[in-house]
Amino acid sequence: MDDAKIAQIRAQLADRRRRLERAVVEFEDSAKLVELLREVDQALERVGNGTYGLCKTCSDPIEEDLLRTDPLVCFCFDHLDADQLRELENDLELASRIQAALLPENNLSADGWELHYHYRPAGPVSGKQPHRDGDH
Repeated sequence: MDDAKIAQIRAQLADRRRRLERAVVEFEDSAKLVELLREVDQALERVGNGTYGLCKTCSDPIEEDLLRTDPLVCFCFDHLDADQLRELENDLELASRIQAALLPENNLSADGWELHYHYRPAGPVSGKQPHRDGDH
């Protein structure tokens, strides 16, 4: 992962940490927030020591799609447990539904013109690209 991406992730994690610290103070029952704060601290430590984005099990790089989905993840796809895989699948499905809801209607007509098209995902949550006749 390049330095610019690492710097961006570090900034996001630091911002998340600041917000979590405030939330822990505000809420009485904050055990889950404290645990999440611990995970953010661990991710920041991995960024600091150069191991961010490397699987704790095999030391191979973690897939960037997985890191974008969850910047706290510390295992590659091959080493996620069943619960983690299920959570990831649920997150991807939700993201896909949100993206689909943001797209315009796929059949438009105006001034005697009719436009018919549909979108084909470029990736699970990486956006949509229009499908044109003749594309396969």
